[in-house]
Amino acid sequence: MSSEGAYRELEATSRAGLEVEQADATAGPTSDAMATSPNEANASSCSPWAILVPMFALGIAAGMLSAQLDVGRWLQAGEQKKLRSNTSAPELTEEAGHSKQHAEQHSEQHSELTDRHAQQHSEQWPVADGAPIMNFYMYRVQNDEDYSPENQNMANAAGALWYLHNEIVWHHWNRGGTYASTPKTRIERFLVFTRATPQLYKFGMNFGVVNTYDLGKCSGPFQCENLQEYGPVVGCESWNSSQGNNFPHGQWVGKNVYPGALWYSLPGACSSQKFWNQTGDCLKDEPGGACPPGQVPLGSMTCTYTYDKVGEIRISDLENISSFKGLISDGGREYSKTADAGTHLHFWDNIHDVKACQHRIDSVIRRFHEKYPRQPDLEDPVCDFSIDKFYPNFPKGTFERNRSARVAHHHQS
Repeated sequence: MSSEGAYRELEATSRAGLEVEQADATAGPTSDAMATSPNEANASSCSPWAILVPMFALGIAAGMLSAQLDVGRWLQAGEQKKLRSNTSAPELTEEAGHSKQHAEQHSEQHSELTDRHAQQHSEQWPVADGAPIMNFYMYRVQNDEDYSPENQNMANAAGALWYLHNEIVWHHWNRGGTYASTPKTRIERFLVFTRATPQLYKFGMNFGVVNTYDLGKCSGPFQCENLQEYGPVVGCESWNSSQGNNFPHGQWVGKNVYPGALWYSLPGACSSQKFWNQTGDCLKDEPGGACPPGQVPLGSMTCTYTYDKVGEIRISDLENISSFKGLISDGGREYSKTADAGTHLHFWDNIHDVKACQHRIDSVIRRFHEKYPRQPDLEDPVCDFSIDKFYPNFPKGTFERNRSARVAHHHQS
């Protein structure tokens, strides 16, 4: 099939699928499981499924993975595009004392500058040679604020549950957690496409290290030198000690028994600064990996991933309770570390039991399937990040020494 033919078929398929989604949304929910709030309805009726999945499948088959593929007009039909321009975080307005108006002004400037910079420099960086495009779901445990996942840590379903179990639900009076004061209320799902840079892929990896973030600023590992060495590639981490990718949170190996648990990181622009300082030259000099809306991931230094929010579930619904406040007022508790059980609630019982953890994973996937039955089942990617390949001088986080020996070893293998 010619490129033009594939493009026309892609356009027709996408438009037809979008019309089906919109028709279903107009008809309204058919069961309690499908009932959504106004915000959730936007995520469902404007779902990018009929757009993105056939777009990438046909695009790959026809060799159309280029910066010229224009699918922006399809994505404009949905509200998901707004997420990328909303980078205000609860910490930005609560802990730093910045107003919502300031956050919105900053987000508009952030989006304009990063999109312009990506467009200006897309041809100056090498595009990944042979690196595959990966597509899968990422999840985020979130409060009721909406903001971009860039310069944030994400997870698969198992990883999100481990985060909730290990850091959130054992706090008695507030489902806020160890490092967050704002109560967590939901688990968000994002459809993500990623592609490694040539600098990373030549060493046999599609994923880099998981970078950690503090209010949007990269806080590790080390001094975040990897962002300069490999570019803003998506990071992954597991807790399987035999895979060599249990870094930088190796302290949980043997404690996290959620099968297949993964954490991710999405490096964004200006990651050397916290949210309120991510302006001006910083945005220009430190491009992130988020591609412009509608752009196929190139594996360049300015375009390594795309994301679209495609749904969410409420944590209280997952636990089968009416509300967290109601549980507490009735003398209940989500989970106690000491008892390894809850009170009047037993969803989180037995944190070290593999079968119990798998049951919780299955419950999350089932809830999403019931709420969004048209969304396909996507397998988690293989986390091929390797500490030894990634860091030539580990346990140091530097890349200056042994570069020639490292490249020679790669060619010999």
